[in-house]
Amino acid sequence: MKRYKLTSQQRKMLLFWFCFVSFAATAFITSASVYLIADKKNEQLSWDYYFTEADTYTEAEIAASANAAKLTTGTYIERLDSVDIKNSKYAVTFKCWFNWSGFDDLDMEHRFELYEGTIKNIVKKDEHRENGNNYQLFEVTADVSKEFGTKRFPLGSYQLRLYLKPLDNIEHIVLIPDKENSGINPKLNAAGFSLDRSGTALFIHRRSANTEGAYYKGGGTESYSEVLTAMELKRNSIGLYLKCIIALIGTGIWALITLYICAHHQTDSLGMMPAILIGTVTNLMIGANLVPDALHTGLLEFINVWGIYTVLIATVLIVVINRIRSKYNESGFAEFFGKILFYTVLITTVLGHIILPLSAFQF
Repeated sequence: MKRYKLTSQQRKMLLFWFCFVSFAATAFITSASVYLIADKKNEQLSWDYYFTEADTYTEAEIAASANAAKLTTGTYIERLDSVDIKNSKYAVTFKCWFNWSGFDDLDMEHRFELYEGTIKNIVKKDEHRENGNNYQLFEVTADVSKEFGTKRFPLGSYQLRLYLKPLDNIEHIVLIPDKENSGINPKLNAAGFSLDRSGTALFIHRRSANTEGAYYKGGGTESYSEVLTAMELKRNSIGLYLKCIIALIGTGIWALITLYICAHHQTDSLGMMPAILIGTVTNLMIGANLVPDALHTGLLEFINVWGIYTVLIATVLIVVINRIRSKYNESGFAEFFGKILFYTVLITTVLGHIILPLSAFQF
């Protein structure tokens, strides 16, 4: 780029637009990245809550469960049959077992359920009853409701939790998690996901006496012991993300080309911008069709806003460049101004398309 001697007014104009474009881009990228990173941290806090701050029984609950059947209970997740983010559910096949002493007439085949889940099929695979020691093993296929967080969609991670709950409260049945033997198939996978971590823990549901069906932590009048099995899935590729933004990338490149043409070849390319903007806005529908209607504001919106910003700022700069040429008849300054702002927009655009997905992706 050859040197160009600027007047005081030209220098002020160039500095204003350079600072405006740089500041607007930096402010948006920074705030969106902090938001996405905070969501990743919240996922970690949620995991720690369930597996490092384990539930404990109150003294009243310990007394109430003194004569209950104590069942050592474990689960083994065999496969994920489907993960349906759009319809907020997933299908799973798993084995569960119950091991207890005494209470020889107890049969768990129809004495447990899944919290916020529907058991589609249950098969008794094994049973032993000898000298007061009882053991039952079942294979279960079920659908489980799950509200998937979409702040980092389609690069986010998801924690799937399975709550195995007896039909009887702790006065009759107490489940004790078999953490040592519970587990998840190491080859478990779902399309687009890989298993990151898993765990088993005790969870206690306490039902309010005055709000039937409402559960809360502490002070309830009816308590149920549950075995919580959780797994965290993360995206194993960026394929879906590219599918969601491929049109956006195309319109962004088109907008940069029109700005480049205007700056370097003294061509008024403003007439191309409406079609580019329409294409950018249309790209919103690609990702929106893959997620629930109750979409959380997140990566999908941020990246589309970033694409719209690129198109709009390129349009404004083309208008400014044309104005410099037509009103002030300063073609030399218009070219110099256009080149500086073109590279500024190019660099900030590329940075946005790198930093935003990196902030959302679970490594």
